[in-house]
Amino acid sequence: MKSVTAKRSFIRLLFTVLIVLTVSLGAGTVAAATAPAVSYRAHTQKNGWMNIVRNGATAGTTGQSLRMEAIQMRIRDSSISGGITYRSYVQKSGWEKSWKYNGGLSGTTGKSLRIEAIQIKLTGKLADKYEVYYRVYSQGFGWLGWAKNGASAGTGNYNYRAEAIQIRLVKKGGAAPGSTKNAYRTKLAATNTNRYWVTSNYFYNTTQNTLGYYKTLDAAKKAINAKPSSTRAQWFVYDRTAKKVVYPAATTKAKKIQRAVAWAKAIANDNKHGYDRTGEWLANNLDLSNSGNLRFGRYGNYSCSPLVEMAFELSGYINLRSVVKKKSIRMSADFGKKIGLNSTSLAKALLASGSFTEVTTSFKKSGVSALKPGDIVLQTNERHCGLYVGNGMVAEARGKSKGIVVNPFRTVWGRVFRPKT
Repeated sequence: MKSVTAKRSFIRLLFTVLIVLTVSLGAGTVAAATAPAVSYRAHTQKNGWMNIVRNGATAGTTGQSLRMEAIQMRIRDSSISGGITYRSYVQKSGWEKSWKYNGGLSGTTGKSLRIEAIQIKLTGKLADKYEVYYRVYSQGFGWLGWAKNGASAGTGNYNYRAEAIQIRLVKKGGAAPGSTKNAYRTKLAATNTNRYWVTSNYFYNTTQNTLGYYKTLDAAKKAINAKPSSTRAQWFVYDRTAKKVVYPAATTKAKKIQRAVAWAKAIANDNKHGYDRTGEWLANNLDLSNSGNLRFGRYGNYSCSPLVEMAFELSGYINLRSVVKKKSIRMSADFGKKIGLNSTSLAKALLASGSFTEVTTSFKKSGVSALKPGDIVLQTNERHCGLYVGNGMVAEARGKSKGIVVNPFRTVWGRVFRPKT
């Protein structure tokens, strides 16, 4: 009798376990089925349609210089109503007039036309719960920043091909998959004929450096004066006919130094400017006409030495890049002893220019009180630099996480160079 009872108890226990496992597995299956995924595939030059990929994987090619010509995408495994819609900027025809939806073909096939940029959005209740992030691998730039929810990703007015794309779904309010800076790189079309260009960096005709074009000088000045006082000093009026800065005037060395300081502070105070070390060194491009991808602020971003160098170059005080080229100044061994300008070769360039005097001795004797606005400060190991802007503060590009900032003077600064007046 006891054995029969025990057997029945065991059967009941086994039955209970099976029920629990069934419910658990069923719940897991439902959970998996309700987690939306995005799948997509690219049609590229030479390869045609490539394999379908999902959730942030790369569709297309990188490092092969092959244009992406078309794309398809759809939402899968979702119990939430809604889908995905998208359109491409296609060579010759521009932005597609109609948005494609859930598997529709965006772009072209058989016409050898490149996609240059793309916009992607979610629809329905899916858009209430998720955001779609996407980034493009572009000719001339490589991977750009992440765009989201219908914003443009890729390039405009460069005639550059998009070569690959990554797409991810993120829960509403969640963190982006990576940096969102420079997701869409553009430059102004050459058709604008207005004479006066308001710019924060007149060496590079890109939208990141441009406030606008104006027919009259008064209109250009008015546009500058309408900007907040904390960021106003970054702007110049460049006369495209005379090919020179006409406002604000800086005729003496002292005024040019003041202008350099004001510009650096304004750049730091404007959040649209970030940290970018790509193409920092002249070793990559010694062409002082600023063609190619030398990025001394080409897209509004700077690392430490370009921030300092461009402050003095834009103010009209000195072009340190030309000094580096003329004197063949080389960086340290850890940079391959290449000819170039960064913090490791800056001290040599400053001294070789004849326009700066080292005042490190007086600084070490008297401290910060010995400094003057416009002094260039370097770390003792020469791995970082900044521009002293007065009142115990230094403008510096401190890396991707902190960006360009005006910080209190720090103990890391060990050498000081003063511009001559």
